[in-house]
Amino acid sequence: MFLLLPVYGAAQSPNFNRDVGALLYQKCSSCHRHGGGAPFELASYQQFAKRKQFIAEVVQRGYMPPWTADTHYRSFANQTALTDTEKQLILTWVARGAKQGRRFPAPKLPNFEAPTDLGPPDLVLQMPEPYHIPGNGRHHYIAYKIPFDLPGDAYVKAIEFVPGNKALVHHASYQLFGTGPGVNANNSPNFYVFSADSVDGIDDDRDFHIFQLYDSLGRPPFSVFHNGYLPGATIQQYPPGIGFALPRKGVLLIRSLHYSPTPLPRSDQSSLRLWLADRPVERTIEFAAFKPRIAGDTIPAGETRTYYINIKTKGDMSLLHINPHMHQLGKSFVAWALTPAGDTIPLVKIPQWDFNWQEFYRYERLLHIPSGSVIHAEAVYDNTATNLANPNQPPKPMLIETGSMDDATEMMRLVFLYVPYKAGDELIQTD
Repeated sequence: MFLLLPVYGAAQSPNFNRDVGALLYQKCSSCHRHGGGAPFELASYQQFAKRKQFIAEVVQRGYMPPWTADTHYRSFANQTALTDTEKQLILTWVARGAKQGRRFPAPKLPNFEAPTDLGPPDLVLQMPEPYHIPGNGRHHYIAYKIPFDLPGDAYVKAIEFVPGNKALVHHASYQLFGTGPGVNANNSPNFYVFSADSVDGIDDDRDFHIFQLYDSLGRPPFSVFHNGYLPGATIQQYPPGIGFALPRKGVLLIRSLHYSPTPLPRSDQSSLRLWLADRPVERTIEFAAFKPRIAGDTIPAGETRTYYINIKTKGDMSLLHINPHMHQLGKSFVAWALTPAGDTIPLVKIPQWDFNWQEFYRYERLLHIPSGSVIHAEAVYDNTATNLANPNQPPKPMLIETGSMDDATEMMRLVFLYVPYKAGDELIQTD
């Protein structure tokens, strides 16, 4: 279906400098820029004008900018999808010749390294040296340790995992830990490599021994934050007073850093950016991950399968972010909550799953889930040859929920970032 274009007189035709440039920079250039994850740059009028017909096509189809969540089911604060009005403006601009509008001041390209509402990060935890990925055409997995030692206590209000090599970083699961007396994390190895083709599974005792994180009293490090990176994920920002405390001394453990196959040697130097609050946080973010009870099931070759999560909550919670997760066989995902009063709360809906564009979807306001609600999720997997993302052609039987994050198997996860509910949370905006 084609969108109706607004009626403009010749003198009223939209132009880049006055009408569409700032919008295109905001929606496109964050990825389509030097150092971004997109395959070509869109960071100037000339670059946009050169690809104007392509831009019109992907905007018309809703393919770009990428946003897979159904905004009619639930809208989010960090959504990048264009509104119908924005689509009409861009399509009209292209249809009328994609003029620059030289007599108007040109919009400025945003500084994507420093979000305008946060400024530059206060702390960057980066791999101390590049990690060299072997060019053997195989999946590669490592666990990596980055120590930190701060002058005082710190409180985090926003966080962003930044892959150093966006083409090869497939995913990362990471935790921030505080360490006890006698621990000198600088004296242990920076990383170790998992087995060549599959993840052995995250094991606390193994990691704490390899990285020498048990303190002088034999106590393990204590976790203060747990999160992950997936393709397409962006910065996470929290409302005032909500976040987590960062201990003075600790480590960032990237528990599972997965690199996609490459035929040539490459390198990566990923980092975690943190923005700090100027006062202690009052409420600490908590992490919950739900999965179906189907350990070791198989999705037959040539078939589709649907799996379900049904979890009853204990205690009122206020959701900040939600993250559904599948691999390449994913076809669709929907989640909702059914309250004890019988009300349905839409959580997230992904009608057409795209592994390359995942997100920690941030609610516009804290979303209250009453105690005793049942969280329902339904995920459809397509293991047929018509699924162009299927890693096996012809299709092969695919294991699901084996405890591995390897994309040679499938997963179903629903992740919540939340705080215990307080009266009035429904009014708190997350921006």
